[in-house]
Amino acid sequence: FPEDLLALLGPARPDYRWFLVGPEGTGSFPHIDPLATSAWNAVCSGHKLWFLAPPHVPKEYLHLDPEVSAAEWFQERLPVTIASLTQH
Repeated sequence: FPEDLLALLGPARPDYRWFLVGPEGTGSFPHIDPLATSAWNAVCSGHKLWFLAPPHVPKEYLHLDPEVSAAEWFQERLPVTIASLTQH
C-alpha cells in the first residue's frame, strides 16, 4: 500500500503483523474493522468465504452480532442480508 495510515497513530499504533491459523470451521464473526486496516490474506489449504458490503449499506442490513459465529452468520443471516439489500 502506498500509504501507512496507521503511522498517524504514533506510539498508539497497534502491532501490524499477524499470522493466524485455525482449524476447519473457524472464522471471525462478521464485523467492520474498527481501525479500517488494510491487509493481505491467503489461504494455504481449504477455502475462505468472504462477504464484502458496499460502504453505503446501513449496518442494520448486515445483521451483525459478535455472539454469532462466522459459520452461523453465513448459513442463517447472509440470506436475510442479501434479501435486505435486494429490496432497496
